[in-house]
Amino acid sequence: REMTGQSYRLLLTPFGHLFNRLPLGNTGRSNVSAFKPMSIPEELREILTPVGKK
Repeated sequence: REMTGQSYRLLLTPFGHLFNRLPLGNTGRSNVSAFKPMSIPEELREILTPVGKK
């Protein structure tokens, strides 16, 4: 199941980039919708946010 889910994500990722539709914070697991945005823990958000964008 995980392998099938990842295969679909790999095939669809270029379209997500093209249409700017990649969901923020999505873990990428097959048990989560590929379109569902997820919250990012505060400590990770601080690391991932570029200095000029705070």
